Amino acid sequence: MTMPDILKPAMNPSRPEINRQANLITARVKERYAPLYPEHMLHVGLDALQNYLTEFAPTPRSSGKEGPMGEKIMLWAETRGFHAEKDAVGNVAYVVPGDPNLPVVGLHFHQDIVAVAKPESPTHPETDGVFPEVIEGRERDVNSQAKEVFNDELWLQSVNGLTSGGFDNGLGGSVALAISEHMNTVEKPHGAIVVLATVGEEVDFRGAKNIEFSPDGEILPLLEKADFIINDDMEADNDKPQAIEGAYGVEEFRITSPFAHEPLPDTMQCISLSVDNLLGGHSGLYPERTHAAAVLVDQVTQILGKSGEKYAYQLASFEAGEKHNQIGERGTITLAVSKDDTDTLLQQLAQQQKIYTNESPVLKASLVEDRSDVLTNDATTQAMTFLHDLAALQGPVNFQPVDDAHLFCSYTRAFNLGGIGLTPKDGLQADVGARIGQENQYGEYEKLLRDMSEGFPEMKVNFMHKIDMWPVNEASILPRVVQEEYKKLPIEKTFPNLSVETVPAGLELGTMHTRFPRSQNITLGMWIERIHKAGERANVRSFLENAMLALRVTERLSSGQDSDEVRESMTRRAA
Repeated sequence: MTMPDILKPAMNPSRPEINRQANLITARVKERYAPLYPEHMLHVGLDALQNYLTEFAPTPRSSGKEGPMGEKIMLWAETRGFHAEKDAVGNVAYVVPGDPNLPVVGLHFHQDIVAVAKPESPTHPETDGVFPEVIEGRERDVNSQAKEVFNDELWLQSVNGLTSGGFDNGLGGSVALAISEHMNTVEKPHGAIVVLATVGEEVDFRGAKNIEFSPDGEILPLLEKADFIINDDMEADNDKPQAIEGAYGVEEFRITSPFAHEPLPDTMQCISLSVDNLLGGHSGLYPERTHAAAVLVDQVTQILGKSGEKYAYQLASFEAGEKHNQIGERGTITLAVSKDDTDTLLQQLAQQQKIYTNESPVLKASLVEDRSDVLTNDATTQAMTFLHDLAALQGPVNFQPVDDAHLFCSYTRAFNLGGIGLTPKDGLQADVGARIGQENQYGEYEKLLRDMSEGFPEMKVNFMHKIDMWPVNEASILPRVVQEEYKKLPIEKTFPNLSVETVPAGLELGTMHTRFPRSQNITLGMWIERIHKAGERANVRSFLENAMLALRVTERLSSGQDSDEVRESMTRRAA
């Protein structure tokens, strides 16, 4: 595809332009991958790709603003004759009719995305949607964390990689729509298929926690009797085929505090230190990665020490990270320093003081022409001490790295910094969370945070919400079914087997497990690099094969061929 074929980010494309772009991308993907797959299997993957390009990518749908996406899913379903419903919190669902004597299968994804953009991007997914393009593997910019460059693969990303792609969970949702449309056309008997799209997964799980479809409608009774729920929301950063059964729990908190402030002294000048280019990513999957707040605090601590210890300085502002469940990859601290020290400190602050494993932070120090208020000397010491202690908590406990062929680190629990902001006018607001690997760990980090806040009379540690763990169901047939269907796929396999993991993500099924305890649940996924970052990209082959596997599993489960074993497993589980 040549550059004139690619929509420029500054455009506000019409529906015909969106469809034209989607057709160009799909045609290129079909040309590349048609020789590898049977036509009937490739078809569902290409349909899923079209769904992403025409329905999901153009639609702004950040957390709390999923309304347009929900309406689009409702319209898509109703246009195809499916019964659709929307509940009070914004969850939407529709039904593909089936034989009432055969198992009900749920296909689940979340509507919202982590919407981020590079500073130079002319558009933002939160307001403009995503402008997709495909690139060759050889065009990828590779850092030390990336795996081998797959030169012959196609990758999907936003144009020029300037924004996030909304792949989590837009690609999974696109697959669910494609499978439901396929199941509506097959002649072989199958049970009802319920497609459920929840809201708020990236923030507070309000959709999964508050499923409120009418008891008198079609959706809720079917969900309550569903034998299986297949979630398609796993984002691996390599090509190893994986599925999830079981997930950690979460607790999240918001810390707020005012700090005393005063006008900027006449003898002082503001300077700023910014950090960028950190790896960032999903806070549950990569808790060992460095948060931007830690780099900023380390730089100031190493060079300036406490205020008055080496240099006199006062804190003007602090900002690091953006989202609750994203490792902050950039941030800025602004300090007021003596005018006599500005040149010396600008030079020192721009020199990295500490080595971070696999990280290459880009530091920039500059003068700031701002005469706004700054924290007092005492407040600066208090704030910097608290930020230092908070940043020191970031990361996993009992962490063990794993081999390159495996996505996940191993840890028992982890503390995650989210977005942190501090200004003299607004005070401190820090969003933080804990990944919980065992039931008895709930409450540990809350106690620790409250102990840390005791020296700050006006500091508040606000408990935001708790997400239940998703316990492994030892009686479930799904791990075996998914592994068997993977082996049957007519694809060239780099890995002969699919592994089933318990991970620190996949939390919605933990919440839904308590709501619909009858169902057996599993999460599928695909290869996505730089998840939750501007420049995230999805491997097209992995996406196509994910659609094929999800279709095969849905067909098998809804056919009833495993019904006797399901009944036996439910009896064992009850016992």
